[in-house]
Amino acid sequence: MATNWASTNESERLSDDRDGSRLISATQFKGNMNMQSYLTMMITHLAMQLPVLLVCLGAGALILVRWKEMGPSGVWALCGFGLGAVLCLLIPAVQAGVIAWVNQSGNMAQRAWVFQALSVVWSILHAVCYAFLLVALLKFLKGRGTVQASPSN
Repeated sequence: MATNWASTNESERLSDDRDGSRLISATQFKGNMNMQSYLTMMITHLAMQLPVLLVCLGAGALILVRWKEMGPSGVWALCGFGLGAVLCLLIPAVQAGVIAWVNQSGNMAQRAWVFQALSVVWSILHAVCYAFLLVALLKFLKGRGTVQASPSN
């Protein structure tokens, strides 16, 4: 028995003959995003950010352990890695919320501009994160003084 994906009757439930599981058509999904599917989407997006989040948390811990050695560059580095960690948590939550909001309306074409605007915001915030790290590096190098030239033969 073939599944009828062309059906527009939202109350109709479609079943898969292979394992008896229930499937939801694309028309049923619009406007019916529940909390479970929202959380599933958010966790999936968070899993993609996990490597960066772990690096940011590890770097933040290392900076705090060596706080006295870092001097003023530690504040900038902590701001950079802290913002990176916040973005790793914020981006999946906001993206899942926006996807839910767009799906509720049922008119993706009119609300697609939100994804472009968010991409610009995320890019700017990532650039700020890298700027913090650059300032930390420059302050650290300035604090070390000039590098001694090796004697030439």
